[in-house]
Formats: sequence, C-alpha cells, structure tokens
Amino acid sequence: MKKVILFLIVLFSHVYLFAQDFDFPPELKWWIYEIQKIDQEVQIDNFKFERQRTIAKEKGSISYKNKLFPVLKKWNYFGDKFAYNDIYCSLEKQTNGKYTPFRDIDSVFGIFDRNEKLLFSDFFGSTSGLDSFCWLTDTKIIAVGRYYLNSTDASCDLEFIIYEYTIKEKEIVVKEFVYPLTKVDSNQLRELNFTWLSQRDDYFEQLD
Repeated sequence: MKKVILFLIVLFSHVYLFAQDFDFPPELKWWIYEIQKIDQEVQIDNFKFERQRTIAKEKGSISYKNKLFPVLKKWNYFGDKFAYNDIYCSLEKQTNGKYTPFRDIDSVFGIFDRNEKLLFSDFFGSTSGLDSFCWLTDTKIIAVGRYYLNSTDASCDLEFIIYEYTIKEKEIVVKEFVYPLTKVDSNQLRELNFTWLSQRDDYFEQLD
C-alpha cells in the first residue's frame, strides 16, 4: 500500500512539473489576452509540456554586422547578448515615418553576441514561428508562437506554444509547452494581434 501511495505522489508531482515548468513574464500576457478573445477559458496553466530539444552553438564566425535593425534587437540584462525575432525580417520606412515589416516565409530566431556574431539559431517553417519573446534572465528567454496544423479559408487547427530557451555554453535547451485549438474561425483569427510588431502600431504599419 505504501508503494502505491509513493507511486501516486511521484506521478502527480511529475504531471504538475510538466504541466507548467516555466516562469511566464508579465510583458507577454497580452499574447494570452489575444487567445482569450477566441477561447475565454485559456490560462497559462493550460499549457502542457510537449517536447524538449537542443540547439547546438553555431560553428565558425557568422557575422550580421550592420545588417540587423536596432528596433528589433532585444538585449539581455547584462548586455553581452541580444535576441532577434527573425533574422530575415527587413523594414521599409513609409512617408508617415512608420516602418512596414517584410518577413521571409521561413523565419529564423537568432541569438547574437554584442558584435552581432550569430551564436544560436532556431529555424521555423512556413506554418510556424515566434510572435514575441522576453528575456527572463541573462541566460533564459521565454518566447511565444503558433504552429498551424491545418488551415483553410474557413477554419484552422493550431497549437499555441510557449518556448523556454535556456542558454548554456555550447547549446540551448528548448522546452515547448502547448495549448491546442481546433476549428478556429480563420477570419476571427486574422483580426487578432498576436505579434509584437502588430501590437506596436505607433511604430510599425502592417501591409493589408
């Protein structure tokens, strides 16, 4: 009997650990609020641990010196590294002073040193990508994004994902926490502002 009780304690502790084993910064809560416009029940605790992977450190000295836009850089607290939502994103200044972002169909999340040397990169395909991110500590980033499983003009099935990037000397450990939704109205989804760029309409002007 004692073995059964011990097993249940370990089991529930394990489930709780992987139900939410991350700290979610308040700077990203607006992203949760956008999801609540289509699912009022969603909370951060609803995201469940799905998978873990590692990203090896870039070999060589790939440099992006003077190719990255300062407004898209987000520095860590120590100031020796910065992260970049999509290294292929470009900006075009409009006559009203705002910038229109142009993003590649395949986005790449990058982490650089202070000299703009690429340290780590995370590749996303055309059906997924990051919406925003925030440095939690000097070696930890919390990012949010979406992965479209199936999409039509009428509805789509997708996963909302919270990523925890833990930076180590030679690799990054990535934990993914997932909240799936099915049969979401495509028109309603397009009206929501999930990305950091769409949230900053004082600086960016989106294409229609």
